[in-house]
Amino acid sequence: MFQQEMARGLDQAKCCVVCIGGKTPGGWFEQEIQKALQLQVKDPSFRVMPVLLPGSKDENVTGFLELRSWIDFRKESNRDREFDRLVCGVKGVPQGRWNPENKSDKMSEEESILSKLKEWRDKNLISPEIHLKKQDEICDIYITGKIVGLRRSD
Repeated sequence: MFQQEMARGLDQAKCCVVCIGGKTPGGWFEQEIQKALQLQVKDPSFRVMPVLLPGSKDENVTGFLELRSWIDFRKESNRDREFDRLVCGVKGVPQGRWNPENKSDKMSEEESILSKLKEWRDKNLISPEIHLKKQDEICDIYITGKIVGLRRSD
């Protein structure tokens, strides 16, 4: 059953990103949040990060999630900074001082590849499915620093 697989995934993870949209979390989603918060009590290095998506409201963040630092994607002007905060949180590294002029070459490389993929998709050179699959792989590389089925030269 998917519930056991999700619980096992949380047990094996080092963090949990809780994405919150326009509705207050309920049902299984709420139980998953509680499981993540329990893991954090047992292991303080386990990170639980609420992410406010466009359309969400402060009141959608309920319970103990209110006590966490939020990643806030609701304002277009803050998205680059908030994405940097999210990546640092997932990696478990200090955020450092935000300086959008000082982006790393690694980020620029991924941005360039993502842009080229989008261009190919828009020109029907690759299917939307392939575009999404490769986009996910590139984002995984950026977030985790691990290569997943792609070649990368550093």
